[in-house]
Amino acid sequence: MYGYKSSAGGTPYQTGPMRFTAEWDCILENYAQKAVDQCKDNPTVPDKLSMVYKAADLTTCNPTPLFAKQIQEWWNVVKNVGLDAQANFASGLEDFATLAHGKATRIGCAQKNCNGKLHMACMVYPKYAYFK
Repeated sequence: MYGYKSSAGGTPYQTGPMRFTAEWDCILENYAQKAVDQCKDNPTVPDKLSMVYKAADLTTCNPTPLFAKQIQEWWNVVKNVGLDAQANFASGLEDFATLAHGKATRIGCAQKNCNGKLHMACMVYPKYAYFK
């Protein structure tokens, strides 16, 4: 499976025989911040980047647990949707595929509280091409 580590020395998430990591990128974090700053469900994104995005109601003043939960949901969707024996793309795996594709080298994430709704985004480079 694939994991991400921070350039500050974070530990990558590692499972399975293949291990890939993407470095944290402050520029991508800034792009993610620009996306969440729009406070809308379909923000504009630069063409060369892939993005996972979610807005959810805040139930506490601390957004960190909600963002951590959302990241887990993006990763764990593959457990619910599943893959076939060839690990081919399946509808519903778009966010997982964006985060897990093996050519990803950099990632940056951001969040913003927009009137009680937490907008969360992660930008990944290079862009992932979906094949259906």
